[in-house]
Amino acid sequence: MLGLAFDGGDEDSTGFPSFPPNVFDDEGPSALATETPLPPVGDSPNGALDLSEVVDGQVPDSALFEFWSNGSADGLRTTTGLPFKPVVVTPQRRREFLETTNYAPSSHFHSLPFVWQMKQKKAHYVGDIVYGVTVTAEEMGFRSPIPYVRSRGWVYKVKGKGTSLKYKRLSQVEFERSPSNYYHFHFKAMVKKLYDVIKRDGKKDIYKGLDMVRFLKQASFEGRLHRYAQQFHFGVLIVDWFFIPHATTHNDPTSDDDILYWFKRLFVHCRRSKDYLLLINNINSLFHGLDGDCQKELATDLMTNYGDCIRDEVNRRANRVEHQLQYQLRLEESLKEIQRGSRSNVGTRKELLFACCKARDMTYVFLSDEEKERFHSSTRESKEDGSGKAGVGRKKRADGE
Repeated sequence: MLGLAFDGGDEDSTGFPSFPPNVFDDEGPSALATETPLPPVGDSPNGALDLSEVVDGQVPDSALFEFWSNGSADGLRTTTGLPFKPVVVTPQRRREFLETTNYAPSSHFHSLPFVWQMKQKKAHYVGDIVYGVTVTAEEMGFRSPIPYVRSRGWVYKVKGKGTSLKYKRLSQVEFERSPSNYYHFHFKAMVKKLYDVIKRDGKKDIYKGLDMVRFLKQASFEGRLHRYAQQFHFGVLIVDWFFIPHATTHNDPTSDDDILYWFKRLFVHCRRSKDYLLLINNINSLFHGLDGDCQKELATDLMTNYGDCIRDEVNRRANRVEHQLQYQLRLEESLKEIQRGSRSNVGTRKELLFACCKARDMTYVFLSDEEKERFHSSTRESKEDGSGKAGVGRKKRADGE
């Protein structure tokens, strides 16, 4: 991540550069780390933009600024000074991790490459997401998939006329939200160890020399874990913000079990990725821009009167083309407000903006040719062909970015 790299320094016992004292103390992550006031955006030594440089809503071509959000009540924050940083895991650190921790893949984690290689036309997409994210979270030491996805988020970068919106890698999870075992820093090493075990124990066909039991390729496996985490995060935010606060039962937003209950109830009928992503986008489009009372009225109506038919009712209300176009334009205007605004007015009302934009971008592949021509998005413009038109390749979609 730009503007967050450390210059090095002494390494601690874990093999990483020493952490800033306001983030880590002798017992691990400091509980007060998030309460430390953030410096102005322009204070970054790596060239982050001081928003006072924005003149008449125009960002200088050479300027760079970043915002980060995980969709929680923390709001939208600049990345300068946040308690997370990218970690470059060198081959030496990877070897040291595998040698010192004696890490061995769990049986559930070991089974994922084989399960996902099988034909899954009959697999339940949302059930597959929940299982995959739960196994990944437990493998890294999280108590459940909820804190795992809450430790991640989206980073929005703007430099001149170019923009970028990406889901954070595992090496960039927040310190105060991550387990103390540092496994998330070595996620690629964990996957490599998993595939080393698979190849070591795998049986070969005596005639062709091929694997007798096929498994998903390592790059595809990592991409699916990343994609599933982001898509599960979409649903958790919808439950957290729009439904749990207005539920008459199971309404404890701090309970992982309550969030999972409502997540499964809302998305149980989404057997395909198309069903799930379109429903996510449609729910966001209906609730986006509503005040608290209107959100409560809409959520109560859906939960009380439609029950197991929530998906059909939401899609019916949000399927008009003009409704979707207006929603896309509202998202784009909100992104422009961030660029034009100052740090003081970038608050909690936009904490869901990046998740909404990313979910909207993922629905592009399901649109008709006519709908694609009218699609509005500045966060998924192709940087490869230079045309400025929306066009994300299959590889980017597979990686969830």
